[in-house]
Amino acid sequence: MVEFREPNKEEKEDLIAYHTEELGKSRKEAEEMVDTYNFIVIDGYLPDSPGYKGKVIFALYGYVSAYEVYVYDDDGKLTRQPSEQESRGNKN
Repeated sequence: MVEFREPNKEEKEDLIAYHTEELGKSRKEAEEMVDTYNFIVIDGYLPDSPGYKGKVIFALYGYVSAYEVYVYDDDGKLTRQPSEQESRGNKN
């Protein structure tokens, strides 16, 4: 069974850094976003086929279809993963 938890202080800082450095939000905007929306962390994610394994952070925003998935790259930096639809160029 997959266990999940709320992000710790370091993970919240990683989310804030991502939104300031990659998306150009102010520190205040990024902090408010992290404090306002719902984030869950899965440690030690293992896929059922070859792919990413490790920590995953899910973000759920103002409504159910507004979500994002973040993972840590090989350098330990948090990155946003595009959805399967985005990867295929399908906006629907």
